[in-house]
Amino acid sequence: MSKCRVCQRDLRTQESVDRGVGPTCAKHLPHIDMTAIRDTKVRYWIQESYEDISTAYFLMKGNKKLESAFFAHLASEKAVKSLVTQNTQSIPQKIHDLIGLSQQAQLSLSVEQQDLLSMLNGYEIEERYPVERQKILSRTTDAQFGEILEKASEFIQWCTQQIR
Repeated sequence: MSKCRVCQRDLRTQESVDRGVGPTCAKHLPHIDMTAIRDTKVRYWIQESYEDISTAYFLMKGNKKLESAFFAHLASEKAVKSLVTQNTQSIPQKIHDLIGLSQQAQLSLSVEQQDLLSMLNGYEIEERYPVERQKILSRTTDAQFGEILEKASEFIQWCTQQIR
């Protein structure tokens, strides 16, 4: 039986909703009707973000920790690109630097959010090379990988709240 990622309460099968942020009970489910986002380009990016964070959780369950962190980066990138699209009325550049993208989106990030994005940037590139993969795996615990997913999920929800 799965547990709500927020309150850790056991979830019944019909209640075990995963909208890209991990299994969540109805009380803690981030309610947003994606069809309410009128700009289809903004909606595209944020929907893709939720798909990718869901994939990150799936990979973590399969013990694919680095791949999970890579998808957490990808999901965060798409969430920021939804805000770049909204705030600049243009298609985001084909770059992957989360700090650079957040500057393009003119986001006012907290220090914690900046730290998260900087940390996630390392998983976009470093995890692809054998020596770097081993370094990351040896210095990052399972609990830390889980925390990466939680913080990325929270960041995506924050980005979703910024959509007008």
